[in-house]
Amino acid sequence: MRIGYTAQQVRDAEASHLAAGEPLMERASHGLAVRIRELIEARERTLGTLAAPGGRVLLLVGSGDNGGDALFAGAELAAGGSEVLAVLTGDHAHEQGLAAARDAGVHVMAHDPGMVAESVAILWNGSTVRDHDEVPDVIVDGIVGTGASAGLRGRAHEIVEAPDVIVDGIVGTGASAGLRGRAHEIVEALLPQVLPGGGPQETGAGRELAGAGVLEPAVTSALLSVAPAERVPAVVAVDLPSGIDPDTGETADDVVLPASLTITFGGVKAGLLRGRGAELAGEIVLVPIGIEDDLAALSPAIVLA
Repeated sequence: MRIGYTAQQVRDAEASHLAAGEPLMERASHGLAVRIRELIEARERTLGTLAAPGGRVLLLVGSGDNGGDALFAGAELAAGGSEVLAVLTGDHAHEQGLAAARDAGVHVMAHDPGMVAESVAILWNGSTVRDHDEVPDVIVDGIVGTGASAGLRGRAHEIVEAPDVIVDGIVGTGASAGLRGRAHEIVEALLPQVLPGGGPQETGAGRELAGAGVLEPAVTSALLSVAPAERVPAVVAVDLPSGIDPDTGETADDVVLPASLTITFGGVKAGLLRGRGAELAGEIVLVPIGIEDDLAALSPAIVLA
């Protein structure tokens, strides 16, 4: 049986825990990092190699808590030896998450250099905002347009061009269907990389498992099955794929990254089980964060046998 809840139900379940100061984001981001690490290890076993030792991870980071989850998870992955690049898609980012990512050695790219004053920042036109001997030069042409700093040799360029995992942390349950602005442009540009055979309506590596079910957090065998047989980046959605409605599963257009895995927190969102969300979520892994009993006391929005 698969049970889904509305975004408002999840917020209601979280409220008392947040008021009590419980570290819900820390629990969520740690669970996210653990599952990404498992996926990277599965890819290495299946492919025999990774893009870089420890894996290369591209974070797409939105302005809200969803982006904060991605940043904290990225910090944990970087501390564990992964090469991690965070692309900030909005005009601001989760402050504590960004600081943790920066301190752990995550490379950061932002439209506004003021967002990452202590880190490397590259404008979308390629101008270097900050330079340091230990900070790599980067090229942006893998995301939006073409632009580069002088060296064209940075690790960030390689991560954009050949990641093992793309983490979709742009928007979560606080948004309705559809991406806008830079987020829309970035996802649209990345779609051919994750679906080399065509657009969002066509299948790609790992897509045969779409909508297959909900996995318990301890079950890692299913993670092995989503490691692609060809070097196509795996996509991990944070809570839900950005661009789908969290309640209905509908999308405004086809600019949505189809996930290999969706790591969802506390309870499965109803939009992952119906509409296009069921097609785009891939395998759903539920990470407990301490609100499960509160959700169990509510009437679910959807129940599937």
